[in-house]
Amino acid sequence: MNYLLPIVLCVNLFTHALQAHETLDKQIQKANETLKSNPSDTNELLYRARLHWEHKDYDKAFADLDRLEKIAPLSSKLHLLKARILTDLDRYEEASASLGKFFVAEPQSIDAHLLRSKISDYTGKGYQAIADARVAIKLAKKPPLSSYLQLIAMERKYGSEDSTAEAFALAKSAVGSIPSLLETQAEWLAESGNPEQASIIYTKIREKTPSLSFTIWLDEAYMWDKLAKKSYAYHARLQAKEAWKSLSPKIQQRKAMTEKYKSLLLSLKKP
Repeated sequence: MNYLLPIVLCVNLFTHALQAHETLDKQIQKANETLKSNPSDTNELLYRARLHWEHKDYDKAFADLDRLEKIAPLSSKLHLLKARILTDLDRYEEASASLGKFFVAEPQSIDAHLLRSKISDYTGKGYQAIADARVAIKLAKKPPLSSYLQLIAMERKYGSEDSTAEAFALAKSAVGSIPSLLETQAEWLAESGNPEQASIIYTKIREKTPSLSFTIWLDEAYMWDKLAKKSYAYHARLQAKEAWKSLSPKIQQRKAMTEKYKSLLLSLKKP
Protein backbone atom coordinates (compact mmCIF):
# COMPACT_ATOMS: atom_id res chain seq x y z
CA MET A 1 0.00 0.00 0.00
CA ASN A 2 1.24 3.48 -0.87
CA TYR A 3 0.70 5.41 2.38
CA LEU A 4 2.02 8.59 0.78
CA LEU A 5 -0.74 8.62 -1.87
CA PRO A 6 -3.37 10.49 0.23
CA ILE A 7 -0.74 13.11 1.14
CA VAL A 8 0.25 13.52 -2.51
CA LEU A 9 -3.41 13.88 -3.50
CA CYS A 10 -4.00 16.51 -0.83
CA VAL A 11 -0.94 18.46 -1.96
CA ASN A 12 -2.12 18.28 -5.59
CA LEU A 13 -5.60 19.49 -4.66
CA PHE A 14 -4.11 22.36 -2.64
CA THR A 15 -1.83 23.27 -5.54
CA HIS A 16 -4.73 23.35 -8.02
CA ALA A 17 -6.79 25.51 -5.65
CA LEU A 18 -3.83 27.85 -5.16
CA GLN A 19 -3.28 28.11 -8.92
CA ALA A 20 -6.96 28.94 -9.45
CA HIS A 21 -6.74 31.72 -6.87
CA GLU A 22 -3.51 32.99 -8.39
CA THR A 23 -5.24 33.18 -11.78
CA LEU A 24 -8.11 35.15 -10.26
CA ASP A 25 -5.68 37.41 -8.44
CA LYS A 26 -3.86 38.14 -11.69
CA GLN A 27 -7.12 38.83 -13.50
CA ILE A 28 -8.22 41.18 -10.73
CA GLN A 29 -4.84 42.92 -10.87
CA LYS A 30 -5.22 43.46 -14.62
CA ALA A 31 -8.74 44.79 -14.11
CA ASN A 32 -7.42 47.16 -11.42
CA GLU A 33 -4.84 48.52 -13.86
CA THR A 34 -7.46 49.00 -16.58
CA LEU A 35 -9.79 50.82 -14.20
CA LYS A 36 -6.97 53.06 -12.99
CA SER A 37 -6.59 54.47 -16.47
CA ASN A 38 -10.34 54.40 -17.18
CA PRO A 39 -12.39 54.45 -13.94
CA SER A 40 -15.69 54.71 -15.87
CA ASP A 41 -15.21 51.55 -17.93
CA THR A 42 -18.55 49.87 -17.14
CA ASN A 43 -17.66 46.56 -18.78
CA GLU A 44 -14.45 46.30 -16.78
CA LEU A 45 -16.26 47.21 -13.55
CA LEU A 46 -18.80 44.46 -14.14
CA TYR A 47 -15.99 42.05 -15.01
CA ARG A 48 -14.06 42.88 -11.84
CA ALA A 49 -17.21 42.52 -9.76
CA ARG A 50 -17.66 39.03 -11.21
CA LEU A 51 -14.03 38.19 -10.41
CA HIS A 52 -14.49 39.36 -6.81
CA TRP A 53 -17.62 37.19 -6.59
CA GLU A 54 -15.71 34.14 -7.87
CA HIS A 55 -13.00 34.99 -5.35
CA LYS A 56 -15.74 35.10 -2.68
CA ASP A 57 -14.78 38.66 -1.84
CA TYR A 58 -18.40 39.77 -1.67
CA ASP A 59 -17.86 43.22 -0.16
CA LYS A 60 -15.58 44.25 -3.03
CA ALA A 61 -18.02 42.77 -5.54
CA PHE A 62 -20.88 44.81 -4.07
CA ALA A 63 -18.68 47.93 -4.04
CA ASP A 64 -17.98 47.55 -7.76
CA LEU A 65 -21.66 46.96 -8.53
CA ASP A 66 -22.73 50.01 -6.49
CA ARG A 67 -20.16 52.10 -8.33
CA LEU A 68 -21.36 50.69 -11.65
CA GLU A 69 -24.97 51.55 -10.81
CA LYS A 70 -24.00 55.19 -10.20
CA ILE A 71 -22.16 55.40 -13.51
CA ALA A 72 -24.69 53.40 -15.57
CA PRO A 73 -28.02 53.22 -13.71
CA LEU A 74 -29.72 51.61 -16.71
CA SER A 75 -27.30 48.67 -16.82
CA SER A 76 -29.36 45.51 -16.31
CA LYS A 77 -26.47 43.03 -16.06
CA LEU A 78 -25.36 44.39 -12.70
CA HIS A 79 -28.72 43.37 -11.19
CA LEU A 80 -28.34 39.77 -12.37
CA LEU A 81 -24.86 39.49 -10.89
CA LYS A 82 -26.04 41.12 -7.67
CA ALA A 83 -28.89 38.61 -7.49
CA ARG A 84 -26.41 35.75 -7.87
CA ILE A 85 -24.21 37.08 -5.07
CA LEU A 86 -27.17 37.69 -2.76
CA THR A 87 -28.40 34.15 -3.45
CA ASP A 88 -24.99 32.77 -2.47
CA LEU A 89 -25.34 34.70 0.79
CA ASP A 90 -28.87 33.30 1.41
CA ARG A 91 -30.35 36.79 1.15
CA TYR A 92 -33.24 35.63 -0.99
CA GLU A 93 -35.62 38.59 -0.63
CA GLU A 94 -32.93 41.02 -1.77
CA ALA A 95 -31.90 38.61 -4.53
CA SER A 96 -35.50 38.45 -5.78
CA ALA A 97 -35.76 42.24 -5.77
CA SER A 98 -32.54 42.60 -7.76
CA LEU A 99 -33.63 39.88 -10.17
CA GLY A 100 -36.95 41.69 -10.64
CA LYS A 101 -35.08 44.77 -11.85
CA PHE A 102 -33.18 42.62 -14.33
CA PHE A 103 -36.37 41.01 -15.65
CA VAL A 104 -37.80 44.44 -16.50
CA ALA A 105 -35.00 44.87 -19.04
CA GLU A 106 -34.52 41.24 -20.10
CA PRO A 107 -37.65 39.13 -19.48
CA GLN A 108 -36.45 36.36 -21.82
CA SER A 109 -33.16 35.67 -20.02
CA ILE A 110 -32.59 31.94 -19.56
CA ASP A 111 -30.05 32.46 -16.77
CA ALA A 112 -32.45 34.70 -14.88
CA HIS A 113 -35.29 32.18 -15.08
CA LEU A 114 -33.01 29.40 -13.83
CA LEU A 115 -31.80 31.60 -10.98
CA ARG A 116 -35.37 32.54 -10.01
CA SER A 117 -36.27 28.85 -10.10
CA LYS A 118 -33.53 28.16 -7.54
CA ILE A 119 -34.49 31.12 -5.36
CA SER A 120 -38.13 30.01 -5.45
CA ASP A 121 -37.05 26.54 -4.37
CA TYR A 122 -35.00 27.93 -1.48
CA THR A 123 -38.01 29.96 -0.34
CA GLY A 124 -40.55 27.15 -0.79
CA LYS A 125 -42.36 28.61 -3.79
CA GLY A 126 -42.74 25.34 -5.65
CA TYR A 127 -45.07 26.46 -8.43
CA GLN A 128 -42.76 29.33 -9.40
CA ALA A 129 -39.69 27.08 -9.20
CA ILE A 130 -41.26 24.64 -11.67
CA ALA A 131 -42.62 27.37 -13.94
CA ASP A 132 -39.26 29.14 -14.32
CA ALA A 133 -37.42 25.87 -14.95
CA ARG A 134 -39.87 25.09 -17.76
CA VAL A 135 -39.59 28.59 -19.24
CA ALA A 136 -35.77 28.34 -19.26
CA ILE A 137 -36.00 25.13 -21.29
CA LYS A 138 -38.49 26.63 -23.75
CA LEU A 139 -36.34 29.71 -24.30
CA ALA A 140 -33.13 27.80 -25.04
CA LYS A 141 -32.41 26.60 -28.57
CA LYS A 142 -30.61 23.58 -27.18
CA PRO A 143 -31.06 23.36 -23.39
CA PRO A 144 -28.19 21.67 -21.53
CA LEU A 145 -28.76 18.62 -19.35
CA SER A 146 -28.44 20.82 -16.24
CA SER A 147 -31.62 22.69 -17.20
CA TYR A 148 -33.57 19.45 -17.49
CA LEU A 149 -32.15 18.19 -14.20
CA GLN A 150 -33.26 21.44 -12.56
CA LEU A 151 -36.80 20.90 -13.86
CA ILE A 152 -36.78 17.25 -12.77
CA ALA A 153 -35.56 18.20 -9.30
CA MET A 154 -38.33 20.76 -8.93
CA GLU A 155 -40.99 18.37 -10.21
CA ARG A 156 -39.79 15.65 -7.83
CA LYS A 157 -40.00 18.06 -4.93
CA TYR A 158 -43.19 19.96 -5.72
CA GLY A 159 -44.95 18.28 -8.64
CA SER A 160 -46.93 15.11 -9.16
CA GLU A 161 -45.69 11.70 -10.29
CA ASP A 162 -47.21 12.33 -13.71
CA SER A 163 -45.53 15.72 -14.13
CA THR A 164 -42.20 14.29 -12.97
CA ALA A 165 -42.50 11.39 -15.43
CA GLU A 166 -43.27 13.93 -18.16
CA ALA A 167 -40.16 15.93 -17.21
CA PHE A 168 -38.01 12.80 -17.54
CA ALA A 169 -39.59 12.04 -20.93
CA LEU A 170 -38.92 15.61 -22.06
CA ALA A 171 -35.28 15.33 -21.02
CA LYS A 172 -34.80 11.98 -22.75
CA SER A 173 -36.30 13.29 -25.98
CA ALA A 174 -33.76 16.12 -25.95
CA VAL A 175 -30.53 14.59 -24.64
CA GLY A 176 -31.20 10.88 -24.96
CA SER A 177 -31.09 8.13 -22.34
CA ILE A 178 -27.72 9.08 -20.94
CA PRO A 179 -26.54 7.30 -17.76
CA SER A 180 -26.72 10.29 -15.40
CA LEU A 181 -30.32 10.94 -16.41
CA LEU A 182 -31.26 7.28 -16.09
CA GLU A 183 -29.62 7.09 -12.65
CA THR A 184 -31.71 10.04 -11.50
CA GLN A 185 -34.83 8.37 -12.88
CA ALA A 186 -34.04 5.08 -11.12
CA GLU A 187 -33.53 6.92 -7.85
CA TRP A 188 -36.89 8.66 -8.27
CA LEU A 189 -38.69 5.42 -9.14
CA ALA A 190 -37.28 3.77 -6.02
CA GLU A 191 -38.38 6.70 -3.85
CA SER A 192 -41.82 6.58 -5.47
CA GLY A 193 -42.34 2.96 -4.47
CA ASN A 194 -41.43 1.39 -7.82
CA PRO A 195 -38.18 -0.48 -7.09
CA GLU A 196 -38.82 -3.11 -9.77
CA GLN A 197 -39.00 -0.40 -12.43
CA ALA A 198 -35.89 1.21 -10.93
CA SER A 199 -34.11 -2.13 -11.21
CA ILE A 200 -35.05 -2.29 -14.90
CA ILE A 201 -33.51 1.17 -15.39
CA TYR A 202 -30.32 0.10 -13.59
CA THR A 203 -30.13 -2.92 -15.90
CA LYS A 204 -30.45 -0.64 -18.94
CA ILE A 205 -27.56 1.50 -17.71
CA ARG A 206 -25.33 -1.54 -17.21
CA GLU A 207 -26.19 -2.90 -20.65
CA LYS A 208 -25.60 0.45 -22.33
CA THR A 209 -22.46 1.38 -20.38
CA PRO A 210 -20.74 -1.72 -18.99
CA SER A 211 -17.94 0.38 -17.46
CA LEU A 212 -20.49 1.72 -14.97
CA SER A 213 -21.66 -1.73 -13.87
CA PHE A 214 -19.70 -1.72 -10.62
CA THR A 215 -21.12 1.55 -9.29
CA ILE A 216 -24.62 0.87 -10.64
CA TRP A 217 -24.76 -2.51 -8.90
CA LEU A 218 -23.77 -0.72 -5.68
CA ASP A 219 -26.54 1.82 -6.24
CA GLU A 220 -29.03 -0.98 -6.71
CA ALA A 221 -27.77 -2.75 -3.58
CA TYR A 222 -28.27 0.47 -1.64
CA MET A 223 -31.83 0.72 -2.98
CA TRP A 224 -32.68 -2.82 -1.85
CA ASP A 225 -31.06 -2.16 1.54
CA LYS A 226 -33.38 0.80 2.12
CA LEU A 227 -36.33 -1.47 1.34
CA ALA A 228 -35.00 -4.17 3.69
CA LYS A 229 -34.72 -6.63 0.78
CA LYS A 230 -31.56 -8.30 2.10
CA SER A 231 -31.37 -11.14 -0.43
CA TYR A 232 -31.76 -8.70 -3.35
CA ALA A 233 -29.13 -6.38 -1.86
CA TYR A 234 -26.72 -9.29 -1.31
CA HIS A 235 -27.17 -10.46 -4.90
CA ALA A 236 -26.46 -6.93 -6.18
CA ARG A 237 -23.28 -6.78 -4.10
CA LEU A 238 -22.08 -10.09 -5.47
CA GLN A 239 -22.64 -8.73 -8.97
CA ALA A 240 -20.73 -5.58 -8.04
CA LYS A 241 -17.79 -7.71 -6.85
CA GLU A 242 -17.81 -9.53 -10.17
CA ALA A 243 -18.07 -6.25 -12.13
CA TRP A 244 -15.00 -4.93 -10.29
CA LYS A 245 -12.85 -7.47 -12.13
CA SER A 246 -13.69 -5.90 -15.50
CA LEU A 247 -12.55 -2.42 -14.47
CA SER A 248 -9.20 -1.22 -15.73
CA PRO A 249 -6.38 -1.01 -13.15
CA LYS A 250 -6.32 2.75 -13.62
CA ILE A 251 -9.95 3.05 -12.53
CA GLN A 252 -9.50 0.52 -9.71
CA GLN A 253 -6.64 2.58 -8.30
CA ARG A 254 -8.75 5.70 -7.91
CA LYS A 255 -9.15 6.48 -4.24
CA ALA A 256 -12.95 6.74 -4.33
CA MET A 257 -13.27 3.46 -6.21
CA THR A 258 -10.85 1.66 -3.91
CA GLU A 259 -12.82 2.82 -0.87
CA LYS A 260 -16.07 1.63 -2.44
CA TYR A 261 -14.58 -1.77 -3.15
CA LYS A 262 -13.21 -2.14 0.39
CA SER A 263 -16.62 -1.19 1.78
CA LEU A 264 -18.22 -3.75 -0.54
CA LEU A 265 -15.95 -6.55 0.68
CA LEU A 266 -16.72 -5.65 4.31
CA SER A 267 -20.46 -5.68 3.66
CA LEU A 268 -20.22 -9.12 2.03
CA LYS A 269 -18.50 -10.49 5.16
CA LYS A 270 -21.36 -9.38 7.38
CA PRO A 271 -23.92 -12.09 8.17
